[in-house]
Amino acid sequence: MSEEQRVIALVERALQADPGSLRGTTRFADLEGWDSMGMVDFLGSLYDESGVALSIDDLLACSTIGEVAARVEAAR
Repeated sequence: MSEEQRVIALVERALQADPGSLRGTTRFADLEGWDSMGMVDFLGSLYDESGVALSIDDLLACSTIGEVAARVEAAR
């Protein structure tokens, strides 16, 4: 599984979205229900599953899921 696929799965889980419903090109601004609680849930899951700690500011600097995956990959 690629880093992008892992990040997508974590965002889907945070949003309680159907698996496979999001893509790396999905923009956070277009996600219904993507709010501060979803972000915190995602960041906690990301740390638990990958050991990578991104800040809220790191997350807010990304406009797509793929950009987050690139940051996670760079942090490894």
